[in-house]
Amino acid sequence: MVVLFHARFIVTEQITGPSSIWGIFRSGDSGVEFFFVLSGFLMAAVHWGDFGQPLRLGRYLIKRFARIYPPYWIALAFLILGQLAILGLEPRLTNPLTLLCDVLLIPSPGSPALTVSWTLMHEMMFYLIFGLLIANLRIGASVFLFWQICVVLAGLWQLGGGSGPGFPMSFLLSPLNLLFGMGMTASVVAARLTPRAAIGLAVAGIGFFVWAAWYAAILPDGRAREVVSTWWYGAAAAMGVAGFAAWERHGSLKIPKVLTYLGDASYSIYLVHAPAMMVAAIVLNKLGGNETFGSWPVFAALVLVGMAAGIVFYQIFEKPMLKILQRRINRRRSKLASDM
Repeated sequence: MVVLFHARFIVTEQITGPSSIWGIFRSGDSGVEFFFVLSGFLMAAVHWGDFGQPLRLGRYLIKRFARIYPPYWIALAFLILGQLAILGLEPRLTNPLTLLCDVLLIPSPGSPALTVSWTLMHEMMFYLIFGLLIANLRIGASVFLFWQICVVLAGLWQLGGGSGPGFPMSFLLSPLNLLFGMGMTASVVAARLTPRAAIGLAVAGIGFFVWAAWYAAILPDGRAREVVSTWWYGAAAAMGVAGFAAWERHGSLKIPKVLTYLGDASYSIYLVHAPAMMVAAIVLNKLGGNETFGSWPVFAALVLVGMAAGIVFYQIFEKPMLKILQRRINRRRSKLASDM
């Protein structure tokens, strides 16, 4: 969804010539809402038994670090090398402080160099707060609940016409942060769904998601639109994720291997698709862009380039790296078990 969104944006905003790409692809940015809900769902489902178990916190943090940072650092390094080779470094990468923030995924004013990494900054904040639930369930639950309530109140304030907070509160209280809680709630719901209820909720989630896309398209731009569309998309994604997960758990839903593979490669695709498509756009522009090839062939080419770049990155870097890190984690666990 995000690949389609960015491909449409590049075609309509970056490639010269008239474009007839469907406006429906603008709703592809809702893949971010889905991503946050899915993250909350998976974290709760995987670590439910770890809550209140401080001895498991170290392993949790290591796994989260290994899952996010190494592939991200490689993608960021490629971006820096690409800028040096083609355009020269943007000012953000020449400033040691902002460069350090981008490397460590620490939020800072402005857009990060690897644009999509702003979502990973929200993700890392969620991981840290989630870790409190493992370290101390009572304290962690209190902090998490307080955070979610503050996010809701900030969103309601903006819906009522209030101005949005400045940085860093705009990051801490972003309406997107409520989606992690929605995902965790979806995990609890999914465990209790009957097969028929699971199918019904999955279908309802899809329908609600389509409605949310239409509703977001007609809302006027502004902070209120951001809050409403984010929470509608999040609610729809929570319904769909809970329904499909329970449907699969009951054994009546079979996932094609190609979709499973794309799911495995989704993080790599997310990291590198935008820079890859921008390089392709530069080449296509030099060849005449939309006027020479037509907007739809250009759009299709960008989508294929973005997906292919992500799959190659996954096969060469992320997949082998995860295997190596997992082996080291397993060896560490075995050593600790033998010492005990």
